[in-house]
Amino acid sequence: GERWGSIVNDPNITNDISAQERADYELRKAMVYQSETSYSMAFNPLLKANSLVKFTNEHLKFVEETFLVQSINSPINYSGTMNASIVNLKDLPFTF
Repeated sequence: GERWGSIVNDPNITNDISAQERADYELRKAMVYQSETSYSMAFNPLLKANSLVKFTNEHLKFVEETFLVQSINSPINYSGTMNASIVNLKDLPFTF
């Protein structure tokens, strides 16, 4: 079935081409949000948001799967762990 999002009122949309570009952007944004997952891992101060990482997990059948790190959260107390919001690049409609 069809799903409809909220109507976008943007004065910069002046023709069909810019309307299609905005629709494509909104769709990509929604797809990233829907395919995002949280992952708990050992603290790594070198990991940054908007970077690419590779995971291998036999249980989930990931072999060198590439993920985009959306955000990172670390507790104030030192627990030795941190949480990262990640998106599998296979789930996105574009390539890097």
